[in-house]
Amino acid sequence: MKNYKNLDDLYSAMLADDPEAQNSHSNYSADLPMFGGGEPDTGTIEVWSWDTTRLIAGTCNDDLEIVSRKKWTGSRK
Repeated sequence: MKNYKNLDDLYSAMLADDPEAQNSHSNYSADLPMFGGGEPDTGTIEVWSWDTTRLIAGTCNDDLEIVSRKKWTGSRK
């Protein structure tokens, strides 16, 4: 897998449909890199990767976004 430098770099590759960020079924791989911080308190459903303050979240490539951990946790209560 490509060595992504940070969450923004991975996010850009995912939006561009970089095949190295995806598995052979066009779903994102379960082994995408994380960039610090622990698993979100609300779990990882719809969360693809994270750093200490933000998450890449969405159900598919059409609705991916980078959101703050605080906003994500608040939206899941």
